[in-house]
Amino acid sequence: MTKRILYISLLNLLFLASLPASAQEAYFTNGFRISELTANEAIIWTRLCGQEKPNPVVHERKPKVFRHPLNFNEDMPVDEMDGAVRGAEGYVRAIVEGAQSTETSDWFPAEAKEDYTVHIPLEGLIPNTKYTIRLEGKVQQSDEDLAVLTGSFRTPPADTVTAPVSFTTSTCQYFWSYDDSVAGFKTYQSMVEMAPDFFVQTGD
Repeated sequence: MTKRILYISLLNLLFLASLPASAQEAYFTNGFRISELTANEAIIWTRLCGQEKPNPVVHERKPKVFRHPLNFNEDMPVDEMDGAVRGAEGYVRAIVEGAQSTETSDWFPAEAKEDYTVHIPLEGLIPNTKYTIRLEGKVQQSDEDLAVLTGSFRTPPADTVTAPVSFTTSTCQYFWSYDDSVAGFKTYQSMVEMAPDFFVQTGD
């Protein structure tokens, strides 16, 4: 059975539309996700960014459940858009360490035509095993100063193994309904504290 894992923070849920970046530094502001996870394969999703933090939220909101912003121009440049993160062209690779080996991927390009996102496939994983990830990003091929982001995930048991599973889910998140001015939504911290096996985002 295929299990999909999406590790999502507020930064992962920010607007992904970007303009071509001119920044000379790279960041992993949008974090990363482990997706399409099976007992033996996975895909690392990440996005190379040109700024360390998202733009501040400056627009006031309507006092309703879906708190639409007041006087918000959806055609404004990304550099001016509340909560947005500018992308950066460059290169990303992953160093993945498991119980028996350490694998280093090739450098994958982060390009404007893909909104600076990168998908790194992982194969030959061992079922029910914890893996640690070190993502490295840079703007130029010759750069020695790297953006670094670390994390971990666990593969599910083999399809023939019966095991208990816990997961959390959410649906229809609307950016402007945030209830935490820094982390975005309090519910995600509550989910983290539950230590679920995976998370399912159903909806937009």
